[in-house]
Amino acid sequence: TASSYLFNLRFLGTSLQSTQLTLHYGVNQLEDANGAVTRKNNFGAATLTIYIFHFFGLDSHYRQYLAAKDSAQTESAGQSLSYGVFLELGLLRIFGRVASEDWTVKPLSTSAYQTTSKGYEVGAQLFF
Repeated sequence: TASSYLFNLRFLGTSLQSTQLTLHYGVNQLEDANGAVTRKNNFGAATLTIYIFHFFGLDSHYRQYLAAKDSAQTESAGQSLSYGVFLELGLLRIFGRVASEDWTVKPLSTSAYQTTSKGYEVGAQLFF
């Protein structure tokens, strides 16, 4: 199970439903099936939303995970990036994004390796 804790600082814009630039700092926590914390990565992130029209826009999100060791002394660091378009119909936002996540993993007793995940995110958000 993964969970994140964030501190957000909006530099541009008045809300999530306006052109905005927000910087984030937080902790991403990974837990095993028993609920024990296995790794905590601090991260910095940025979110940029640009409205082209009042109902259509572009958004992107970048997150840089700082290196952290888990309970087995394996060090992990990574980054994620997503970008896409959205269409707003009143309080409903329909979006589509391209997403990727890259991690460098350094186990204690073997050489480092990299993992990459790429895909698409499609969904809807309700603002009220």
